[in-house]
Amino acid sequence: MSHAWETDFETVEHDPVTSLQGLNKGENGGNSPFFPLLQPLKSSLRPIGDEAFVGLAGEVVDALSPHTEASRVGLLVSLLTMFGNAVGPRPHYQVGAERHRPNLFAVLIGPSGTGRKGMAISEAERLVGMADADWRDRVVRGLVSGEGVIWHVRDARVELDSETGDEKIVEQGVRDKRLLVREDELAAVLAAMSRDGSTLSAVLRDAWDGRRLQTLAKHHPAKASGAHISVLAGITPEEALRKLTATEQANGFANRFLWVYTRRENELPDGGTVDATVLGELATQIGAALAKARALDGVLRDDDARELWHVAYPRLTRDVPGMTGAMRSRAEAQVLRLSLCYALLDGQRLIRREHVQAALELWEYAERSLRKVFGDRTGDPHVDRIIAALRAEPNGLTRTQINDLFGGRVLANQLEQALRLLSGAGLAYGESEETAGRPIQRWHAVRDDQGDEGGEQ
Repeated sequence: MSHAWETDFETVEHDPVTSLQGLNKGENGGNSPFFPLLQPLKSSLRPIGDEAFVGLAGEVVDALSPHTEASRVGLLVSLLTMFGNAVGPRPHYQVGAERHRPNLFAVLIGPSGTGRKGMAISEAERLVGMADADWRDRVVRGLVSGEGVIWHVRDARVELDSETGDEKIVEQGVRDKRLLVREDELAAVLAAMSRDGSTLSAVLRDAWDGRRLQTLAKHHPAKASGAHISVLAGITPEEALRKLTATEQANGFANRFLWVYTRRENELPDGGTVDATVLGELATQIGAALAKARALDGVLRDDDARELWHVAYPRLTRDVPGMTGAMRSRAEAQVLRLSLCYALLDGQRLIRREHVQAALELWEYAERSLRKVFGDRTGDPHVDRIIAALRAEPNGLTRTQINDLFGGRVLANQLEQALRLLSGAGLAYGESEETAGRPIQRWHAVRDDQGDEGGEQ
């Protein structure tokens, strides 16, 4: 069986921008492996493959899915994120000087009424909470500031006694450094991040990286070492498009998240109930997996997994322009962490081939989710406005008409930069047009009806 992530990247010996520029002239027949990532917003989304539902992760989703309106992929991502947090920071995969731990940041994107994002999160939270009662207290809501995040995993603060000169604890720290931040409305978090002086984005980025957290307050700055923080959030496509700014793409906030589109799969007017015995058995298996995982330290891939990783790595690390490209630029790290979570959930000391394959399948679905929601938007308001206008005008627009889109308020160099970006990304092209006077330049949008096949997920 072939997979989307096995596109013929091995035969591509030129950079993606060059490939995309060729599409302006109809070269390659539109078959560049990079081209699908730059399609406009589509209504369809090919479902996630069964390869993602392996081992205990698949068993849990299969047991819960008939009894909830939450989507299978929403349940899967929620389970992997919460399990990875409950495990704690000890098991890891070493890449050079960096340690990748099983702490995931994930966003479920779906319609307000039928996305069933919160339902998926709640089902996974209940089950992992049954497996580890202590972990329930480590789930919090209400991301407002970076200082607030640090407070929940803070170190003890020690000062010297002014009279005796001895050290004394003036602030008790938090012993359990695990923290799962649940945010059913990520839009509120993005709004908080946009405020002047907000440290939230920087702290969350450091948390994903596993770095020491601290603020630069003059008096009693908060610090946290050894924190193991995960984030699981929900947002509608409209809010994601409106709230996610170019800054959050550029500073590496968005690409630390796994963005997954989700919507209702079952209609259960009377709700659904999972048999208590089944829940108990699943919780027992998850609890056993947690115990095994916490006894591990460094985790490695076996030979078959390493072979598959080498095949997939060039595609994962390729350059992709546009907003989608910026938000998937940590693809290899995301797949690595997902494969680690799959392996730990199966109680394995080695990441096996099926774990890498499952992680790749889930990541590919996440990429399709990005394309569905963000299409080929760049996050640059000038660029996005120009391409929208070009697509609405079959005959294209002259440079003067493009300038008029902004009422003449955009500098010439800004306009030139925007057009270069569109050309380099293969989204638009300019051509000289003879007139009675001086030649003019007319710009056209690159048009292609190619899109994902299949129905909604």
